[in-house]
Amino acid sequence: MKKSYLRLVVLLFFLAGCMQQDKLSEPIVESIESDLFRLKVEIPSASLEKGDTLKVSGTLTYFGDEPIELVHANPPILLSVAGQGGGTEDIAITTEMAHGNVITIDASFMLADLGTYSLETETTTLRVNGEYIEGAGYENLKAPEPRFQESFESKLSLKPIEITVK
Repeated sequence: MKKSYLRLVVLLFFLAGCMQQDKLSEPIVESIESDLFRLKVEIPSASLEKGDTLKVSGTLTYFGDEPIELVHANPPILLSVAGQGGGTEDIAITTEMAHGNVITIDASFMLADLGTYSLETETTTLRVNGEYIEGAGYENLKAPEPRFQESFESKLSLKPIEITVK
């Protein structure tokens, strides 16, 4: 009887450990919305092993009623970790969008060292039919000079996601 009880306790600890590991490896999804757009980022897990590659997917979804011309930089979604990524071409691109259209940006980051990293996700400045949009989450970003305030406030920005490399 004691052996059966001991086996049961060991099995329960093993299962609890597996469930905790599964919880650590659950996908992380964060999003923010403005009047016309939703910015979403998804990663497979917030916990990686040293030398693993972090795969990130960012989407910008238009949910307005009327077709629009969206003006943005290339790429329109900036994904960066530890100084990797986040750059844009200094040109304006026009993308025609209708309700439900999605722009997707995928990125990979090599995290070679142990430690904690932050995944930064934001859009570039967005204009719809020539007008800056009302953004969301830009309060998390460093404010620019007053003359750039309007374009700065036309971004969508998510709070950083903490990534741990063990």
